[in-house]
Amino acid sequence: MAKSRKKIPVKIDWIVDETGKGGIEVIMNLEDFESSGTSIRESIRDFKKKYTDAINQAKTVEKSAKTKLKKISSKQRWKAGKILADFNKKIENEFEIKNYKEAYSRDFSLPIRSIRAYVDFATIFNEEEVVDEIPYSTYAELSSVANELKRRNILEIEKQRLLRWAKEGNLPNRDEYREHLRKISKHKG
Repeated sequence: MAKSRKKIPVKIDWIVDETGKGGIEVIMNLEDFESSGTSIRESIRDFKKKYTDAINQAKTVEKSAKTKLKKISSKQRWKAGKILADFNKKIENEFEIKNYKEAYSRDFSLPIRSIRAYVDFATIFNEEEVVDEIPYSTYAELSSVANELKRRNILEIEKQRLLRWAKEGNLPNRDEYREHLRKISKHKG
């Protein structure tokens, strides 16, 4: 039986050098560093580049959306979130980011409590399921109960209902939708 490779635990931090210039730095435990062999340096450099690229690409998507619109559209928010979700997927077998919420919050300028919902949004919905007629806040409400709805085999039904409501112009406001989700996620039928 092949030995499974242990994920490397890392933290993403912001370091300021003696000139006052700041930058992203990847930090790991010395014991993990020493036990990982010489290839770890290259892996860490590659990880740091992928992380920096993902953050910069997501920021670019949102920045371009902000200059065109007062608010960021749901589609643009999904595209930016997808970049971060794809980064997580790429590194999940090799690295475990111990402070990913804090790092994304700092580097992407989102509150910590919004980070999980932001990445979940891009993971739960595919691009065809995201329309600008549905505000991001409504998608976030559905994302917050998605695991329960999936467990009950009604997530896909609810996603289609939401799209139908938007298409028909019958989209409830966020509070009404939150109440609807509360009822269907708790319903025992």
